[in-house]
Amino acid sequence: AQGEIRAASLILQALRDLKEVTVSVSGLTHEQGGGIVLPSSVADVRVVKCWYQAGSAWHGISQQKDRRVLTPELLVHDDRLLRIDEKNRKNFLRLSRPDGDVYWDTEDPGYAQDGQFTILPVDTFPVRDAAALRPTELSADTLKQYWLTFRVPDNALPGMYTGTVTVAATDGVVGKTELRLRVLPFRLPMPMTAYDGRKAFTSSIYYRGVLSAKYPRGSISSEYKSEVQLRAELKDMAEHGIFNPTSYQSLENLANYLRVRDAVGMRGLPLYSIGVSIGNPSTEAQLSSLRQKIGKIRAVTEPFGIHDVYLYGIDEARGEELLSQKKAWKVVREEGAKSFVAGYKGHFDVVGDLLDVQVQAHAPSREDAAQWHSAGGKIFCYANPQTGPENPELFRRNYGFDLWLQNYDGAMTYAYQHAFGNIYNDFDHATYREHVFSYPTVDGVLPTLAIEGYREGINDIRYGTLLKNLIEAKVCTEGRKAETARRAVEWLKHLDTERDLEEIRAEMVAFILDLCE
Repeated sequence: AQGEIRAASLILQALRDLKEVTVSVSGLTHEQGGGIVLPSSVADVRVVKCWYQAGSAWHGISQQKDRRVLTPELLVHDDRLLRIDEKNRKNFLRLSRPDGDVYWDTEDPGYAQDGQFTILPVDTFPVRDAAALRPTELSADTLKQYWLTFRVPDNALPGMYTGTVTVAATDGVVGKTELRLRVLPFRLPMPMTAYDGRKAFTSSIYYRGVLSAKYPRGSISSEYKSEVQLRAELKDMAEHGIFNPTSYQSLENLANYLRVRDAVGMRGLPLYSIGVSIGNPSTEAQLSSLRQKIGKIRAVTEPFGIHDVYLYGIDEARGEELLSQKKAWKVVREEGAKSFVAGYKGHFDVVGDLLDVQVQAHAPSREDAAQWHSAGGKIFCYANPQTGPENPELFRRNYGFDLWLQNYDGAMTYAYQHAFGNIYNDFDHATYREHVFSYPTVDGVLPTLAIEGYREGINDIRYGTLLKNLIEAKVCTEGRKAETARRAVEWLKHLDTERDLEEIRAEMVAFILDLCE
């Protein structure tokens, strides 16, 4: 669609040793000719980098230190950023230091502590990818996968475009293939809920990154960011369909944090604040302090056009601890703010009258959604799964159509980044693997296949939103379009999300085009 970001994959097989291999995309020429071209700059080419990951790699988050799985995960411009030792099954990450590059063993125990966040200043741990694709080597009888991401301009003329993908090495061009890109005659709306197309579907994630005076230049970690890093990571999220991540930022530096958020297009969106949280105050003095805290955060957020402020309760509380928050949640509502927190099935019966957003763990339930909606609340999904598995289809399925058709209000899994020790070491925690959608660098990110799958899931919802909008506009009319709208209604009713998702997307596009004509 116009304005959409869409990826394609290309795999090369070398029939002989190749040096300085590079892949380039030409400008794309419209079928009408007349000089209508999408420039080559709409394409970003990266290498799909395999490296050794632990335990349940590709499928889960559990740790098994003695199991090492060569796993496709990272999307890098410079294939030489990581060296892989296949004999010993180890990873070596390049650090770009002023006195020259060095390769660091990612399992070096001097750079991690089991169970704790490892904060590595960027000056001593400078991880830096190239700004564009760099040449690499490809040995005979080996394969290399490339990831081509296309950013279609908002005003691109609809129609079919053709171009060429060229593979070159030191001795010239070694291969070419035709590229065809169809631009559809519409833009995608922001995602809306399936059950009420007037309510926004909140595409979020737990995001721990904050600005801190302790690390003004940032760090290589999941925690402390420079403004450059914060901007790069928020931009990466927005480009992957995560339009409203949570904030762990405390009141100190919150205004600076929100200025960066504004710069990447998140202005005016609700603030889901974990850095300014609720707890379970109960005495009059404690509740008075909470009222003051709410006043302070609203004074910071209102100049940024933020009218809905959500404050976090006690994470994953149960029993008496869950009940103990109700007084505070009542005060939060009285002061014009709202509450949200992670919880479990059955919590509606306990706190459904006061909790504004239940971030519910595990598989979605239409019945649970109906309960929360009956009291005017919302239900989001997380831990289905948490980040960590590298499989992009898992995130596309579980945080896309499946949530939408179960009538959920949003997705908020954990986490964009959570380092269990060193964020580049998947083996340094007793229980878990690293939870990462994109890895931090000095001035940017290394995206993963998993976050690419998440974007496709959110875009599936955006296509579904457009289709439902068109159905509502056409179903009351007469003639062919009204009949198409009725068929689309039945199609949605019986949609099987276990089917091939590309086929489902194509069928939606066919309905949309028919209703748009």
